[in-house]
Amino acid sequence: TATVREKTITFQCSFDKPGKRIVKFVVNKPQVSDEGNGSGNGGFNATGDINCAQYEGQPLRPCKFGVIRRGNGAATLTVFLPQGGNRIIQFEGGKAVSSNAPGGVFSEMKSDLITVHIGTNERYELVDAVINGG
Repeated sequence: TATVREKTITFQCSFDKPGKRIVKFVVNKPQVSDEGNGSGNGGFNATGDINCAQYEGQPLRPCKFGVIRRGNGAATLTVFLPQGGNRIIQFEGGKAVSSNAPGGVFSEMKSDLITVHIGTNERYELVDAVINGG
């Protein structure tokens, strides 16, 4: 993590086998500071905003998120809800498989946009890079 012009930027780097040379460097996007949700950086690989709607018919609006990536499309996405609380969505193979909400979870991908539906009301839209990096 680095702070540049008052914004927190997270990045990942891989080293060669001896550990002396960087062989891959990736800046995680989209990103913003994680202030306001009380978690510091929370151990997240990336933070930022995604589009969300919690009620049927509600227009999408920005919601803060933090993501912990485990590779191969596996990740834990935490969405900080505007009214307080959070929604935690588990991904496997790039698809949403469960959440901390009582409703079922369904996700679909068009181009690089993932849309997650929870129950009949909640909707979250995020770019694939949130889950897979890049």
